[in-house]
Amino acid sequence: MMSYKYNNNHKKMSTHKYCKDCKEVLPIDDFYKAGKYRQSRCKPCYNKHTHGNLKRARAIYKLKNPPKKKLNGFQKLSDDQKAELLKYLGTMPMVNVANMVGLNKYTLLRWKKKKYFPETEYFKYPLKPNPQ
Repeated sequence: MMSYKYNNNHKKMSTHKYCKDCKEVLPIDDFYKAGKYRQSRCKPCYNKHTHGNLKRARAIYKLKNPPKKKLNGFQKLSDDQKAELLKYLGTMPMVNVANMVGLNKYTLLRWKKKKYFPETEYFKYPLKPNPQ
């Protein structure tokens, strides 16, 4: 049997409610509020329902939008720029190569440190130029 209480306007309010998922009658405090009313699912069922939808939506999003492979700075160069850069790398210091190719010397040094260049016999010269 349902028990009732009355609010300030003397309207009858239920103290228990039926959950449409677990099909049990539970105290009204076990249901989330939705405006001035209560949800139709109890708190545990509501959480299972919403988190299940969220997981499903994330899975669908990941299928439709696979992660893109990020290119490093060396890979973003055109083929001509790459060929010119690789042609000069083993023949002269990094600073001179940077000036010839038109890149910042620190950019080339960072690319070398992060191993963006292909594995070859380049880099006969040290990372930093010798002080004169």
